[in-house]
Amino acid sequence: EYGLLGYDSGTECNQPGEELKYYAYMSYLARQKKICLMFWDNGSGINRNDSKYSWKKPLVGNMLEASMTGRSSYATGLDTIYLNSSPSNDINIPLTLNGNTFVGVTGLTSGTDFTYNQSSATLTLKASYVKRVYDAMGSNFGTIADLVIKFSSGADWHEYLVKFKAPVFQNMNGTVSNGINIPVQFNGSKLRRSTAYIGSNRVGPNQSWWMYLEYSTTYVANYDNNILTIKPDFFKDGSVYDGTISFEMEFYDGQKTKYNLNKSNGNITGTATAVTPTPTPTATPTPTVTPKPSITPSVTPTPTVTPKPTITPTATPTPTPIPGTGPVTLKYEVTNTWDKHTQANITLTNTTSTALKNFVVSFTYKGYIDQIWAADLVSQNSGTITVKGPAWAMNLDPGQSMTFGFIATHDTPSVAPPSNVTLVSSN
Repeated sequence: EYGLLGYDSGTECNQPGEELKYYAYMSYLARQKKICLMFWDNGSGINRNDSKYSWKKPLVGNMLEASMTGRSSYATGLDTIYLNSSPSNDINIPLTLNGNTFVGVTGLTSGTDFTYNQSSATLTLKASYVKRVYDAMGSNFGTIADLVIKFSSGADWHEYLVKFKAPVFQNMNGTVSNGINIPVQFNGSKLRRSTAYIGSNRVGPNQSWWMYLEYSTTYVANYDNNILTIKPDFFKDGSVYDGTISFEMEFYDGQKTKYNLNKSNGNITGTATAVTPTPTPTATPTPTVTPKPSITPSVTPTPTVTPKPTITPTATPTPTPIPGTGPVTLKYEVTNTWDKHTQANITLTNTTSTALKNFVVSFTYKGYIDQIWAADLVSQNSGTITVKGPAWAMNLDPGQSMTFGFIATHDTPSVAPPSNVTLVSSN
């Protein structure tokens, strides 16, 4: 059975393009293992009032049906490119072909609107085309183009160009019993994830085991009506008490903002703060890691980071050993870089003669990890990253190594390799 956390919580819970990639990969893996998968629908997937039982989300249906017999292709990054100014440069969209070939883009002319580099599997949108559709929006914000990318086999891929600017939050008053509605002019921006704090402590129903609030249970963004709802269940949680509650919100285009609620005897007042702008006004597709067969992927309700599209294929990387004398050594391998983002692998090796069970390792790193795979992120505070082995690799035998990967953002164009590798604990 396909399993997605938050699937029935609304279309904004799981990032749409990443959801499609999940279906594509899991279907491929199931065929390899000769497993028959089931799509369990609670009513949000199939239209039962239609005699043909059509898909409520046609792109999901197309991907599932195409994946029954073959593989589909897609953009390596997110399915959305955010633009906050009329572009002067071309936009590169790396593609993951999965054995197919690129055919074209519906309605666009090769050489005029786009070019394609077969050796790097990169679709390049001409700045002149993007500027034309961007300027046609005038003073409005939202989707300016739905690019239908076609391949020799499999489902079509939709890549969206979105014009945006900083969302505008407004002050409000409400009560905890009814939940609260915060007026927001989203201006084309889409909320990626949110965390709530009282002081330095995370609060909310799932604060004890996850740093981000659960979508739908605690908050919902209504982009059509420009409202962000904080639900009563958030305020009912025992960790939420009277005082200032600070919501830290991050958007797919890279912007961040805080919104403060003052809770007093069941009454709520909300105060907006300034939005931290996107660092550079350019397009922002996000590289996404296609899991390897040894990794069981899962999709969380908080989909993934949105770096910018200046991705350039790099030469085969060479791991860099990090000096250290402790029981665990670290090798660092950069696999890709783009504007203030780094994708890398880290290999940890047990150099002792004793097995390290349920090991936890920390190291110093000046990047902020947005995505991680094949390891569990325990914490990241003030440049110290703490990780532990995933459920299927929690132990390291003498001489054994384990490798995990991540995508990190950083304030500078590049980031130094990790240092100060420390074994925090093991049983």
